[in-house]
Amino acid sequence: MRVTEHVGVIDVCRCADCWTANESGACRVNTSWGAIRISVYVRHVARWLRRFPLSQMHFVHGEQLVHDPAGQMRLVEQFLGLRPVINESHFQLDAVKGFPCIVRSSQPHCLGKTKGRTHRKVDDRALRRLRDFFRPFNDQFYRVVGVDFGWA
Repeated sequence: MRVTEHVGVIDVCRCADCWTANESGACRVNTSWGAIRISVYVRHVARWLRRFPLSQMHFVHGEQLVHDPAGQMRLVEQFLGLRPVINESHFQLDAVKGFPCIVRSSQPHCLGKTKGRTHRKVDDRALRRLRDFFRPFNDQFYRVVGVDFGWA
């Protein structure tokens, strides 16, 4: 991705991949960019629902997985009908990245180098545009799966 930075902030209209300009020069979300296309989750779920009932799907809340990995894994075990095995002792916080590591054989296994890294600040106008773009898709996704993930 080509990004032009201005004092560490990603500028709204200079990210060649995620924005395109219309006739007036105003930026809009580039819906052909892969990162945008794959983030419209309701499209994926609609396709899956043609083959599988919703009752066979479990959706893990990513933010909750970071803050309460044992609790989220208990929900997965419960969904799968498994005997509860995973608990808080299976996780250890990576103080540098702020993400939980899985503890196996008393050794923590943490996220790879590209995960849990600090992200650049994104311009507030860009965030607003992205939220406005994704809102109807996310609302539809929440209705289909029956869970509001609270993505603003």
